[in-house]
Amino acid sequence: MRVIIIEDERPSAEKLLQAITTFNSDARILAVFASVQASVEWLQQHPPTRPHFYGYPAYRWPLV
Repeated sequence: MRVIIIEDERPSAEKLLQAITTFNSDARILAVFASVQASVEWLQQHPPTRPHFYGYPAYRWPLV
């Protein structure tokens, strides 16, 4: 599972990162962002290869 974390509070982001890696050893943290704007910019530069969740689009691409 590939994961990005968007959380503006560092302690919460660290706890979330720890929880994800503890409960799913296959999780690959791609990035951690403190703002939605930073995450949108990153996602526009790194579009997903399979933007689907259980066969349904996870979000509209490109993000605007």
